[in-house]
Amino acid sequence: MQAAQEIDLANNDLGPLAWVLDELRKSLDTASAALRRFVRDTAMARGSDMAGVDGGHLRIARQQLHQAVGALEMVGLAAPAHMLRGMEAAVQKFVERPDLCTEPAAAKVERAGFALTEYLEGVLLGKSASAVALFPQYRDVQEVAGAERIHPADLWDRRWRWNDVDVVAAEPLAYEPAVRSRVDQCVLRLVKTGDPDAAREMAAVRRWAAAALAAAAVLAVPRAAGAHAALVSSTPAAGDTLGVAPGQLVLRFSEPVDAASSRVELLAPGGHAYVLNVARDPADVAALVAPLPAMLPGGYRVEWRTLSADGHPVDGSFVFFVAGAVAAPPPPAPLERVAVPSTPWLAAALRGMGVGALAAAAGVLLLLFLGRATPEPRVEHLALGLSLAAVVLLAAHALAWAAYARDPFGNEALLHPLTATQPGQLELIRLGFALMAVWAIGLARRVEFALVMAVMGVASTGVAGHAAAIEPAWNIPAKALHVCALAVWAGGLAVLAWTGRRGDEFRATALRASSLSLGAVAVLLATGVVQTLLVSPGLARLLHSTYGTVLIAKVIGMAVLVALGARNRYRLVPHLPADDARAALRRAVRVELAVMLLVLLAAGLLAYVPVPRVPYDPSHVSLSSTDR
Repeated sequence: MQAAQEIDLANNDLGPLAWVLDELRKSLDTASAALRRFVRDTAMARGSDMAGVDGGHLRIARQQLHQAVGALEMVGLAAPAHMLRGMEAAVQKFVERPDLCTEPAAAKVERAGFALTEYLEGVLLGKSASAVALFPQYRDVQEVAGAERIHPADLWDRRWRWNDVDVVAAEPLAYEPAVRSRVDQCVLRLVKTGDPDAAREMAAVRRWAAAALAAAAVLAVPRAAGAHAALVSSTPAAGDTLGVAPGQLVLRFSEPVDAASSRVELLAPGGHAYVLNVARDPADVAALVAPLPAMLPGGYRVEWRTLSADGHPVDGSFVFFVAGAVAAPPPPAPLERVAVPSTPWLAAALRGMGVGALAAAAGVLLLLFLGRATPEPRVEHLALGLSLAAVVLLAAHALAWAAYARDPFGNEALLHPLTATQPGQLELIRLGFALMAVWAIGLARRVEFALVMAVMGVASTGVAGHAAAIEPAWNIPAKALHVCALAVWAGGLAVLAWTGRRGDEFRATALRASSLSLGAVAVLLATGVVQTLLVSPGLARLLHSTYGTVLIAKVIGMAVLVALGARNRYRLVPHLPADDARAALRRAVRVELAVMLLVLLAAGLLAYVPVPRVPYDPSHVSLSSTDR
């Protein structure tokens, strides 16, 4: 086993290691000197003003170690780089809690640096050595960092796996974006804060995977998740100073992104802009990769733009340096920037009204199907009119969304986001279902087929928007049921407001619509609560966000609708078929439809307002391709 773990000197070019070793020594020496300086300043300040001790020395040490990690990863020495990451984690602990940076603790980090340098020098001399030999020093720095699990296998140079053991006889947890997103969020929380709850959550995911409790794994929602997509980390990271020019750029996001609609530019010190060839990382659906051109020393700015899984564009920029900041990054801007376009009010309104019209058409078609023994041409015309309105509004929304999602600085056509991205294709699919419903009811005169097409179009709404990005395994079906329940309710109201029937026939129609609406309201409220729990990062953060404000407005509108519906059912419907009761019910239904329109506008706006996220500082987290 030992021989299998040794670096294969015959198959590895050690020239790059010889090139970076001197810079590595300098980085380790600078880090050690900074730690010693901080310990000395702390000792001198004991008993006086500890708060006045400059923590900049700790940050310098951390930055030097971070640069050294990148250098070793670039020359393909993953195991020694892992040792350095342990040292960096220990110093990060000092940054968070300076009182832990005692002389013995700083000495452990320094001894780890000595051991690592000696090991690399032996590798250059051709000695047959395993990185596992660094385990004593690795264990020391990991203990300083507060790691819960420390194992020699962390330093093995080759891929390995645990021995197979018997587990609970069950199907394993499905490997899907929802599970991966949850694990990724836990890892980020652990790396940044050492949150013990994140560690327990990861352990729970492991146990549930073995026991095949997939439903429980999805229900335990990671509250750090959110929309729209956010840049979690990059390699190189914002502010990095690299001794060796990187050959590849990696951008890792909080949710899956669309590579086809992504644009990444590299701005060089001389002002030249390189448009990079962006592709999705085959190992991670939430990451983009792009090869980098040859780079001279200086500052480089990365300008990026992408489309998240929920169909919303987001862009930003950051700066990194090669071989020292000898030139200013072009153009002048903050070290790192992330921006989300402003809310497109027209697109939001068109979406709310388009989905509402299609839902109402589906509900009317359902009542036509249930009452097919006594068809009413007036209601058939209502279904056709609502379907046509849905086609017009959804087509207008698709164009408005494309204008919102397309790159304003690129040369892509307006229709490109609709044909080349998954959110755009979903818009076209929903529009296609609406067109088929128009054909079926208007030309083929087939209510059943029109109903199926309208319901498919309504249900496809569940696949778009925030539901596609946040816990889709539960959010998508919950949203689809939510909109289908809305269809039943809205269709019943539309029929009562439009039908020309009177007497007992009107009473039968009202009773049927009222009974269906009662069940629809129950489903609507239940699925609304589920969706809110899935996306909510916490009540306080939700209430103090724009998303929370719009959500509260929608909930108030729903409460008014429920109150009006209860009044209609228990105060007006029992007095049918009297003409005065019929007139009063139709007036109340028109008011209910007006309130429902406002609720639909709020729902359309919610689709474009970002869900609040638990904030994080990505400058402390830099995951390279070897971390995945």
